[in-house]
Amino acid sequence: MLYTGRYEVAGHAAGHLSSGTFVFLATAIAAVLLWTTPAARRSPIVLGGLSIWLGAGVAIAIGNARVIDALIATGQATTATGRIVESPALNDAHWLANTAPLVAVAGAFIVLLGIYLVRAASIPLAIAAAVLNILIPPWVVPGFGLIVVAIARVIAREKAARQRGATRSEATPRSPAADP
Repeated sequence: MLYTGRYEVAGHAAGHLSSGTFVFLATAIAAVLLWTTPAARRSPIVLGGLSIWLGAGVAIAIGNARVIDALIATGQATTATGRIVESPALNDAHWLANTAPLVAVAGAFIVLLGIYLVRAASIPLAIAAAVLNILIPPWVVPGFGLIVVAIARVIAREKAARQRGATRSEATPRSPAADP
């Protein structure tokens, strides 16, 4: 709300406004990956990749805010994409908004490699995530494969917790007084 509440825009500017919110999703996904994967917290590859991914997310937010500000300054706050009149300031603002998602995808690949190397992702999961990083356009969700890996890590953590609980209850003998 702090980011999107600053602007009242439509058309092309509204698209940039929604694209700028990626950093909030990326922060949540990074937290889930680190929470569910203790080995990732000690991996320089994962931590470096997450730094790049999150840093690019901040750059995406800044770049998109710059585009919105340029659109507002040129009186195009509600103009549809096909009707935008280009200007040097608008072209300059678009550069960061268009380049940062590619850096985020590169960071996502580094994180994915690190998650695989700490044995927290199987080869099929790593391949599927890599393919999704490529197939889902970076202006939609840069590094979409990390969302899939985060979901898989949550599922794996839950399964491991259930197995530990089942093992403990099987190891603990029931007292005859506890039977009805």
